[in-house]
This record gives sequence, C-alpha cells and structure tokens, in this order.
Amino acid sequence: MSKLIENQLDTLQNGCALLGLPFTPDAKSKFMIYLSLLSDWNQRVNLFSRNDLELLASRHILESLALLTHINVTLNSSLCDIGSGAGFPGIPLKIIRPDLQLVLVEPIRKKSLFLEKVAKELRFSHFLLYQERAEDLPHMDFAPVKYAVLRAVGKMKYILKIGLPCLQPGGFMITFKGRDELLGLINQFNKGNFPGAMLHYTGPILPPSLSSRDTDIVIIRKTN
Repeated sequence: MSKLIENQLDTLQNGCALLGLPFTPDAKSKFMIYLSLLSDWNQRVNLFSRNDLELLASRHILESLALLTHINVTLNSSLCDIGSGAGFPGIPLKIIRPDLQLVLVEPIRKKSLFLEKVAKELRFSHFLLYQERAEDLPHMDFAPVKYAVLRAVGKMKYILKIGLPCLQPGGFMITFKGRDELLGLINQFNKGNFPGAMLHYTGPILPPSLSSRDTDIVIIRKTN
C-alpha cells in the first residue's frame, strides 16, 4: 500500500469518527481497493482533477459520506447516483452502507467501465449500472428510487428536470451548492418556481473541522 493511500485511509477513518459513521475493517479494505483503482484509472481516464489526488478522502469521499448525517437514509432503500463519474457519492455510500440498493448512471463509456470494474472488485450486490443519460431513464425499464443524488454543478431547474422523474412519490433529490447560491435558491422555492418539488433541508455538508469549503447540501422532496 502506497503512503498516499495510507494517508487517505487515515483521513477517512478520522473523518468518519468525527461524523459518527462506522469505519469497519471491511470498509477500510474496500476503500483501499477503491482508492487504488481511482489512482490507476485516472492516468488514462479523466475521472477527477489530478490536483485532487491527495484530496480524494477529504474533498470527495467524506463529502459523499456526510450525506448520511443530513438525512435518514432508510435500511435497504434505493439510491441513484446520477452522472456518477468516478463514483462519488454512490460508491462511498455503498461501502459504508452495503444494504443500499445502489443505481449508478453514467453515460460516458470509459467512466461506466471504471464503475463496473469497481463494483466487481468490491463484490457489490444489489447494484445496477446504466450507461445512459439520466433524461432517458424514465423511458426505459427503470424503477424509480427513494433517493437520487446529483453532485455535478448545474442549474436547479435542470437538476430537477432530470432528477424528479427518477424518484418515487415523496422521494428525495439531493445535490450540493455553493453557499453564495443558497439565498437565491431558497427564494425561488418560496415563490413556488419549482412545481412538484419542496425544499426539505439545507446546511453545510461538512463541519468546519473537516472542510473550509463553503459547500452546502440541498435536499428536495418530490411532492407528487
């Protein structure tokens, strides 16, 4: 195991302890494999910025796992990671919560091959991968999920357009926004600018002790 991966695992273990999340020996083993695959594949597939290699644990994985501290993700529930890319947040969530029925959606073939490889190496069960655009899922054999996560940057109108059709009635759409966008976003929800969606919760994704980034989690409930 390289020193870089060893340091990342230490960061994860300490971060999970601060967040009150389990970090079992099995989870540690799976994260070691995942980090190794990320480092290896990123040399030929653009999964993440090379400047982020030493920040995978703090910037990407812990932000993914922190979702579990903001919403009660029920046992054995279904979660869809839209535009999964390198697997954030779906893969880390599945490692910590193997009970989840995980669906990854990634239209780019090279990235979907990476996700397939990760799932195979980590021996995931209750796992589906769609190499499709999220917009096309409602027209396919796709079972709506209780939780959908879209981590990539985008306008809220677009996020809801592709996310809401993937949800069960009463399901939750989860995304991340810069703090400077929040006030305007809250005002739009209060004005009823997003039919079929209700703002459920917003808050800093990580405590200051783990991150200095002004990133907030935004949780939206599908109302019909």
